[in-house]
Amino acid sequence: MAKRNRSTTRSISSDAILSVAKQLFSEKGYRGTSIQDIAKNLKVSKPALYYYFKNKMEILKNLHSKAFEELSLTTQPIIDLDIPLDQKIKKLIENQICIVVKNVELVKIFFQDEREFPRSVIVGIKEKRRKLTEQWIQIYKMGVQAGLFRDIDPMLAVYTIMGACNWIHMWYSSKGELKEDQVAKIVSDFLYMGYSTVPSRPKR
Repeated sequence: MAKRNRSTTRSISSDAILSVAKQLFSEKGYRGTSIQDIAKNLKVSKPALYYYFKNKMEILKNLHSKAFEELSLTTQPIIDLDIPLDQKIKKLIENQICIVVKNVELVKIFFQDEREFPRSVIVGIKEKRRKLTEQWIQIYKMGVQAGLFRDIDPMLAVYTIMGACNWIHMWYSSKGELKEDQVAKIVSDFLYMGYSTVPSRPKR
């Protein structure tokens, strides 16, 4: 790792690097973006970046970790809520959508460039996702047993719901008329009609 150079690191931070990298990865793709591109955008030298991150892959790994951490921190409190299962899964869907639309660039990066991760990193990422997905699946199973959700394969149901939430990154734009909470409400209501066995409840 390069030694610290105060003249080149004073005006930047790891968060600034991640912010610029997120934008460039989203626009040009992981392969199409170089360390030099990031440094040029920040108006610093490449050694300044190497003080914080040893290579481009480490930047991508950090971006993924930050996004997943936000999802995990907002998901668990919902899972722990003592509320009816149909309300709980709807809140989980709304939260998932909000995270996606707030991090459209990051989600886009991961779907486009996940194959760039080394296998060892991919295994860790998939394990995190598996644990999160399993929590949803257990909730869906309990909802089926309670007669609240349609009796279809829970894994298939959850993968379909999550896929619909994640795919929003392909069409959502913060420049559009709909804001993140509106998108979350509309899509969650629409999905609810697909898996629920009970009529939609009045607007909360």
